[in-house]
Amino acid sequence: MAVERNVPHQFDKVVFRPDPKDIGSFKLQIPLRIPPAPPTSSLDPPSTAGAPEASPIAGDADANATTEAVAPSPTHPGASEVCLLKVRKTESLADFILHLSEEYPSIGEIRATRGQFEEIERTDKVPITEFLRGNVMVWYDDGTKKASVSSSSAALTVDRGQAFAQLSEVQSKLVALEAELGRLGIVNGDIEKAVGVRYTAFKYGLLTYLGLQFGTMVYLTQELGWDFMEPVAALVTLATMVVSSGVYVAIKREPSYSNVGQWVRETFRNRLANRYKFDRVQFESMNSAVERLRRIVSEAREVAGVVV
Repeated sequence: MAVERNVPHQFDKVVFRPDPKDIGSFKLQIPLRIPPAPPTSSLDPPSTAGAPEASPIAGDADANATTEAVAPSPTHPGASEVCLLKVRKTESLADFILHLSEEYPSIGEIRATRGQFEEIERTDKVPITEFLRGNVMVWYDDGTKKASVSSSSAALTVDRGQAFAQLSEVQSKLVALEAELGRLGIVNGDIEKAVGVRYTAFKYGLLTYLGLQFGTMVYLTQELGWDFMEPVAALVTLATMVVSSGVYVAIKREPSYSNVGQWVRETFRNRLANRYKFDRVQFESMNSAVERLRRIVSEAREVAGVVV
């Protein structure tokens, strides 16, 4: 339904930015001009219940002499302020209007249009992304005109220029972080390659040692007899148990092949990282930050309707 609306005094620009702590949510900065309070008299009594009726002539004279409007203040209706509101991209325009009207009931009935004149009757069928893309305007009463279907005095619309500027800023940060992450990724790749070489050498070296130990025990048993080698075998078994206990104390886990292998890899990795002056904690943190920024930029592009 198309309606004629009076052109508002100005279009109040709403700024939104993605919430980095909650992917899929956006923080809105909404400038509002709250309607001023109705005029009040400084000499009006707080209550007239049970009081004798005053003379009409005297009452009119007193009213003309003393009635004045309360001046707006930052804490009094009539002041301009910025509303901070968090919305999710899955919400509808009706949810946004409901949040706004509950927070500021004095702005009266809130209406929405496509463009300036096409009235939206079913705001629950319109996603909030339409407002964030600048396709929908939200109208309210700031007290300078009577708010109605055909007349409202203030309109909210998204500042797409600032939204694109913020998106470009985030993309610039993402590009810089990706470049730094790429440089650190090369160093990390060299470290992992060196760790793989050292671990392979350790693994086959340990296997060779165990094979030689077994072969030596078999050879000595044939040469010296079991009577001589039996206590030697018992001592070797005891030494293996002592070594296993020492490994358990060192790695603080069960000394299985998997756990020992993981501990050896981590030891090689830490030594090489110190040699290359590579901070793994910083690398992992930067990697997480880049992944998060990529998701934020993707969400912002989708909501803002940017085609890449």
